[in-house]
Amino acid sequence: MRITYFLDGTTTQLGSEGSEGITEVLYPDSNYNSHEITITKMFEGYPHHRWQVITVDHPSESEISISLKPRITKATEVYLSQTHKHKKSVISNLQKGTLVEIDYGYIPSIKKSSGVLRSNKRYPDARQNGEMHKRRLAVVVNASGKRIQVVPISSNEPPIGDRSCFSLDKGSIEKLVHYNSKDM
Repeated sequence: MRITYFLDGTTTQLGSEGSEGITEVLYPDSNYNSHEITITKMFEGYPHHRWQVITVDHPSESEISISLKPRITKATEVYLSQTHKHKKSVISNLQKGTLVEIDYGYIPSIKKSSGVLRSNKRYPDARQNGEMHKRRLAVVVNASGKRIQVVPISSNEPPIGDRSCFSLDKGSIEKLVHYNSKDM
């Protein structure tokens, strides 16, 4: 089984992963999931870690071709581990009401060495049914010690009388420079 990654819109190969003696592999199935899928891979010669899956093709029974583009194209990526190098902890800057963007991941699909494509039912460690499986804006409800608790934000109207929900002013996200930007 071989997975090959290409730079979107080109024939440039970013890298590939191969396996022997493995009869099925998990892959990010952009055809199965209706939302944007982001994966983390570091390819030689590219500064990006986060990549958006654009297309997934199956050129043969044992091959998967995945077209990717950088998730962030105009800004330098900054990760939590990098921010801890500063004297003040990131968690100490997060307080109740802070808006953060959370990547809840995706449910991968399975490709068998016979070429058969299946949904992921056998790998419970790679499937979390209760999650939203996408990037979402969330509000911090608690930040203490080394733990942060967040609640995802939804644009859907809550049921009338649901006291577990509260409304955020739409102006709250206007100051988020890159949120929902097509370049990010």
